[in-house]
Amino acid sequence: MKTFRGFRWRFLFKEIVPPQDLTAKYGRLLAQLLVNRGFSEPPAESSVSFHAQSVPNLGEAGEKILNAVKKGKPIFLFGDYDVDGLTSTALMFKLLKRLGAKRVFPVVPERSEGYGLLPPFVEKFYKLTGGGLIVALDNGTKEVETVKFAQKLGFEVVIFDHHTPGEQLPPCTLVNPKISPNSPQFLKDLSTVGLVYIFAKYLERSGFTYIDPSWVDLPALGTIADVSPLTSLNSKLVRKGLKFLNRRETSSVGLKILLQNLRLENLNENDIAFRLAPRLNAFGRMEKARRGLKFLITENEKEAQKLFEEMEALNNRRKEITERVTRKVIQYYEQNPSKALIYVGRIPRGILGIVAGRTTSLLGVPSVIFSTDGQISVGSSRAPEGINIVKVLEKISPLMERWGGHAQAAGLSLQ
Repeated sequence: MKTFRGFRWRFLFKEIVPPQDLTAKYGRLLAQLLVNRGFSEPPAESSVSFHAQSVPNLGEAGEKILNAVKKGKPIFLFGDYDVDGLTSTALMFKLLKRLGAKRVFPVVPERSEGYGLLPPFVEKFYKLTGGGLIVALDNGTKEVETVKFAQKLGFEVVIFDHHTPGEQLPPCTLVNPKISPNSPQFLKDLSTVGLVYIFAKYLERSGFTYIDPSWVDLPALGTIADVSPLTSLNSKLVRKGLKFLNRRETSSVGLKILLQNLRLENLNENDIAFRLAPRLNAFGRMEKARRGLKFLITENEKEAQKLFEEMEALNNRRKEITERVTRKVIQYYEQNPSKALIYVGRIPRGILGIVAGRTTSLLGVPSVIFSTDGQISVGSSRAPEGINIVKVLEKISPLMERWGGHAQAAGLSLQ
């Protein structure tokens, strides 16, 4: 069966039949929603309470960061160019300033500079200050050699990340629930900005600082934008974040300007996913990620308004290019149907993930979309429900320069 546009319908998930007793107790709809999310009962608020030791190395990260603040060491925050990376960097920046840090340098790379904590960035940090503390956010779990390089130069390294670890972990303080089999699933489901928020609450409860209630809007944005599962803790963060966004009690001037210009009322998860997140992502997709970070941390309304106007122009340009490339990729698949789609072209790197996501959604097959300059090919892959793309890439990892990601989304590069 095909749609009116000629696309074939595909089931993108495996049906899970809820038990009869669950259906009898809650009705078919709620029972289905519960089993789809791995629950046998609605999660209670108490189920999201936990101790610091539930998060691997959280206390150790606190000690190193507090020590760096106390001694006045330079602290480099190295994030990622997507919304989770931008929001986690912005939140950590706010937290460090609240703790009294004087020398904080927030940095995010542009896509053309590559993903993750790479040696050239460490070298730049070293030339600037001669050492200090590097806090990697939404990256770093697989950067074993770069961490060793940074430590040789005299840096301490702390990593907050939620990506799937490789066979070897970096020899530093790594805050990532996925490295521990004892971490509850709701912690493994957190985005990086969710982890940073948990860290901020941990320091607050330990008496080291206080955080503004409105800061929860950042994990709400990052969680939805990163398509993190809305299990118990993530759902709680999103609900609280939406409450503050709807009150216009935001963590930053930039977000307040964004909401004012879009004139959004009664925001919900869809508004974040389809109205706010694409605009914030436009900075990174169009090689302006550092402007996106500035938008989230500036305290100047005029600057925020200027950055909003720049964001709108970038997002409109991004949409035009994405539509054109997606049509081309779909046409290619129709002429070359297969069980998986691999497409190589001279495509802006910033839209690879969108194109891969759209083609997988429309066609129901795994897709890998590459951008190449003739020497290096950088790709983004997506998989339908039921296929773990990370496990597929693991089997061919010796062929790749770099790779990493989640079950349904990953990035890779080849020579």
